[in-house]
Amino acid sequence: MDIMNGYSGAMLFQPQSAGNESFSVVEYIGCDTQYIAVRNQEDTYFAGHTTKGVLSSWIMGDIPQRAVELAINAINNRTRERNFSRLGEKLASGEISEEEYDHALQEHEDEYVIKCNIKPTEMDMRLAAHLAPKLMDVDDTDDLAVLFSFDESEIRHFLER
Repeated sequence: MDIMNGYSGAMLFQPQSAGNESFSVVEYIGCDTQYIAVRNQEDTYFAGHTTKGVLSSWIMGDIPQRAVELAINAINNRTRERNFSRLGEKLASGEISEEEYDHALQEHEDEYVIKCNIKPTEMDMRLAAHLAPKLMDVDDTDDLAVLFSFDESEIRHFLER
């Protein structure tokens, strides 16, 4: 199933330039937000449309803050994958015993195990769908779930709506 189908964060139409000015047209799909930005060397002017709820979320910092939280969680989950792989390499090379391997997993579970137990909100899904194409090896809902700790059944449920 295509994780991006209908949930891309933004559609940027071809930026245009004229002399020292450039302009962009952006539509945030599913968020009922569109704007035009004109930039020169010093200033940016913009005009657009959005709903009161989306605007309020942006002004209050809710959307950018949640995007940062999701990105940090994704980085931590990639670190857990790396740690687990390194621990497995130590076991395979004989550097540690099976008992030491099991002990490390039990005593330091948060360093090695990714828990996919977050029930994503619609905004979580939109933000994750916007971030995912910029990250390596996020090709399906399983990758998305592991990266952001989302419950995969919740992702499927969201996509089936």
